[in-house]
Amino acid sequence: MSKDDKIQNDETLLTDENQVGETEEQQVALEENPTEQNLDSEIESLKEQVAELNDKMLRKAAEFDNFRRRKDKEFAELILVASERTITSILPVLDDFERTLKASEENENDTKALKEGILLVKEKLQKTLEEQGLKTIESLGKSFDHEKHDAMLQIEKEGVESGIVVEEYEKGYLLNDKVIRHSKVIVSK
Repeated sequence: MSKDDKIQNDETLLTDENQVGETEEQQVALEENPTEQNLDSEIESLKEQVAELNDKMLRKAAEFDNFRRRKDKEFAELILVASERTITSILPVLDDFERTLKASEENENDTKALKEGILLVKEKLQKTLEEQGLKTIESLGKSFDHEKHDAMLQIEKEGVESGIVVEEYEKGYLLNDKVIRHSKVIVSK
C-alpha cells in the first residue's frame, strides 16, 4: 500500500468514525428531544392521569360532604332526644303544680296545706333536675370564688374574715360540673 493509499484509507476511517459519532449524537438527541408522536402520547397519558385524579378528588369531596351531612343529622337527633328526655322528666312536676293549684282553689283558706304542697312540688322538681345533672353551688360561709360566684356587694361583718360569702342573693348552679349560673352573693371585706 502506498503512502497516498494509506492517507486515503485513514481519512475514510476518520470519516466513518465521524459518521458513527454523529449517529450516536443523533440518537441521544432523539432520546432527549422526543418526536411529536412521543410528546402526544405523553401528553395524552398525563391528561388521563389528571382526569383520574380529578375524578378521585370529586368522589372524596362528595364522600366527605355526605359524612358531614350525616354527622350533622345525627347531632341534631341527639339534641332532640336529650331535650325530649329532659322535658319528659319535668312533666310530672308540672302535673303536681296543676294539682296544687286546683287544691288551693278548693281550699282557699288553708294556706298551710298550700305551702306544704308547693314545698313538695319544689322538692320533686329539684330531685328531677338533679337526676339530669344539676347541682346547687353551696356558697354561704365559703370563700369567694370568682369562677362560681358573682359578687354584688362587699360589706363589713363582725367576726367574719375578708373574702367570705355572708349572704346569697341568688343561687348558682352546676350542670355536669360546669357552671351554668354563678351565685349572686354578698362578700365580707
